[in-house]
Amino acid sequence: MVGNGTGGLHGRGLRWPPHVLTIVYVLVASAWVLGAAHLLQLRLAHAAGRELADAAAGLVFVAISAAFIFVALNRAWTQQRRSRHAWAAAVDARREAEAMLHEIVDTSSDAIFAMDLDGRYLLLSREAERMLGQPTGLALGRNDSAFFPPVQAAERAQRARAVAVADALRTDDEFVATVDGERIQHTVRGPLHDAQGRVRGTFAIARDVTVRRQIEARMMLATKSFELAGYGKSISDARTDRFLDVNPAYARERGWLRDELVGRSVFDVYPPHRRAQAQAIARRLDEVDHLVVESEHMRRDGTVFAVLLDITVTRDASGVAQHRLVHAIDLARYRRDDAG
Repeated sequence: MVGNGTGGLHGRGLRWPPHVLTIVYVLVASAWVLGAAHLLQLRLAHAAGRELADAAAGLVFVAISAAFIFVALNRAWTQQRRSRHAWAAAVDARREAEAMLHEIVDTSSDAIFAMDLDGRYLLLSREAERMLGQPTGLALGRNDSAFFPPVQAAERAQRARAVAVADALRTDDEFVATVDGERIQHTVRGPLHDAQGRVRGTFAIARDVTVRRQIEARMMLATKSFELAGYGKSISDARTDRFLDVNPAYARERGWLRDELVGRSVFDVYPPHRRAQAQAIARRLDEVDHLVVESEHMRRDGTVFAVLLDITVTRDASGVAQHRLVHAIDLARYRRDDAG
């Protein structure tokens, strides 16, 4: 019984400490030996001495066997107590882990939920309930058709079924109608398994990425605007006065390849007689955030052309200039186009 693990100890373990069991055994065994000896003495008086000797031997046997029994029971009792303590510690650790897990789920800014294979909610985090506009617990047992437009509910159910069938994770960006309006959620879905390893449902972790996707869209638009602009654009480091990037039009107008200009000094595109002016403009831009000036740039072959420079400065948190964003218009070309 002791060797059968914690369950056996708790189901049919020792009920009393070893010393109690030992004392009970000694008393019962002694009473038996002495009682048996007394009965024999009454029946066989002439053999009283022999019977008393047998009783003494029996008592010695009881004492020796009691010692062995005490050692065995004490080991069993000690092992049982250790097993009980280990079991109690494991239960406490499991409860603490579950409490921490529930706290993580409920305080997460992501919507976390679990469903059975019929799409009924089994678990929802506070953010998931808020997203659905449901008080605590009222969404349990209901499916997406109760909270989303029919098309969205059908799409969500299809994704959950696909996860259950494939028994694998799936990631989607999806438009979702919430209490905050139409949002974009980055959702990771995965299967839930029972004790036999069979899929019994699905879980999902949904993060609102609406703002991030909007920023990414604006950045993509800005990138396209930079790349496709018909006039020159450049970005330079305000501390080193070196090009970080130029658009194709900027490089083409100056007779350079784009990669050849990146890393070069911004003053390399000015003719020698304009470099003092360019350096003065750079110093001025340490004090102001925007400046529009006329100057001249030089092509790689040495020819010079007039430019209109619209320069904007970006600064770090302490106000120090970081980047200069330049829109450079070829005035000769502009005037030709305007005259035409």
